[in-house]
Amino acid sequence: MCFKVSSLACCSPVRMARATRVLLELLGQQIQLRNVYTHHPAMLYWAFSSPWTHPSIQAGVMTLWLEEDQSECRKDLMDLVLMNHDASCCLLELMQFGKLLIVKRAMQVMEDAILHQFQEGNDGLIQTLWDIIPQALARFGTNNSSLQAVKVGGLLQLACMAIPHNLSASAVVRAAYLLTRVLGKKIVENADIPLTFYKGAICHAFLLLLVSLELQDKRALAIYVSEPKFLNVLHTAMESQHKTICSTALHFLSHLLHYQMIIQHVGCDHTMRIDSKQVLQLLKNPDFDVLSASLQLTFSLLQSELIHPIIRLSENDQDIISSEFLQTLLIKLQSMSIKNIPRISNICWKCLGALLHFSSTRFVEANIHMHLATQPWTYFLIRSMTRTASNIRSYDFLYFIHQWLQCFQSCQPAPRFKMVRMVFKKERAVCPGLHSETLTAVATMILNHSDFSNVTSSTKQLVQQIITGILESGADLCEDTCDSLRRCLRQVHCSS
Repeated sequence: MCFKVSSLACCSPVRMARATRVLLELLGQQIQLRNVYTHHPAMLYWAFSSPWTHPSIQAGVMTLWLEEDQSECRKDLMDLVLMNHDASCCLLELMQFGKLLIVKRAMQVMEDAILHQFQEGNDGLIQTLWDIIPQALARFGTNNSSLQAVKVGGLLQLACMAIPHNLSASAVVRAAYLLTRVLGKKIVENADIPLTFYKGAICHAFLLLLVSLELQDKRALAIYVSEPKFLNVLHTAMESQHKTICSTALHFLSHLLHYQMIIQHVGCDHTMRIDSKQVLQLLKNPDFDVLSASLQLTFSLLQSELIHPIIRLSENDQDIISSEFLQTLLIKLQSMSIKNIPRISNICWKCLGALLHFSSTRFVEANIHMHLATQPWTYFLIRSMTRTASNIRSYDFLYFIHQWLQCFQSCQPAPRFKMVRMVFKKERAVCPGLHSETLTAVATMILNHSDFSNVTSSTKQLVQQIITGILESGADLCEDTCDSLRRCLRQVHCSS
């Protein structure tokens, strides 16, 4: 055997051919491969470089190689997979049909190889992996054993690492259809189905939605929103203790609701309800990704005006939302906004703006939006945040300010600062001092950063609406401030 290994390691074609002949003769005598195998890179490379080696022998050599748990083994095999197509196909076969230990180690090697290719701008392996996903899902539909679930889940997680450049819309739709069929038969985190499968399946299904929309194809969206069992899986996944599953499910539902609003002719026959208590509980989650996803879903729920949405905000299984919940949500969002946490604060501003719009347009009792807009803490929050220079260029913060101003315009008292009766059976005055101070702070923020040449057109439009709202508010502002605001309004208009 030492002769054969040394011969395989030699560059001489004559010695290579001779060693190959000896090995094949031994295997032809029904001697097990394990009995003649030596753990040496020469054996591994021989199996995939010799034109006379049968695929079964290649699979056997790679299996024996993976049984050795050494970091050098992974590196040698990764190098082979990167330069040999037969080796990459063999590794994918083992990932689908091998024993559990071999499957896990094969996936580690494939992950390393995909990352290496991705850094070099190559997507050959990831393309091959995406090509086998539909077949793997189809097989899992008929053989959904625990081991098969681990294998399919691992493949799906690997496929989420990158997207092939030449991915077709039809391939995306087929995979989305198969995933909804498979997931629709399961319950998230079922004791009989490994968590690996659900993590991979939900993440890959979400990625398919994003890819489909990028390809300007809405068929995957239509498949998802029309399958009640699949939507129930996502609804259940929102409560998962696994952070990745929970955050992905929240993002998934938020995107489905968002694109259901902006894409016409995407109907939904099944509406899920998310209770207000569940929303507040999600907003207490300490994990950054879960909290960010929860805020995004909250924004979509507050913004949605669909008659038949896929998911609707409710309270005690009723579509009527209490004023107590709105006030609690306002306080929660304000407390997170003032912390100025990157990414989180911007979403909070969007949610606060959407909350004020929701309370002024779709809440059953009148003037709740005025109660929220005139809270002392609301005034304090706005004045504090106008001192942060970056907020003048933040579309989300300006959106909140615009909606705050809209509250006063939609419920303008006849005499200035008239007392209005609120839903809490209390009376609150629009305090002239607080109101004027806050409007002055907003005006000062705009005037101190009056160069809007480098902001987006939508941000400029918001600035114009805010300036107009301040000027039309009737607040006690000094004449110099009003004149400066008018000049600024003309400048922003000219730069649009």
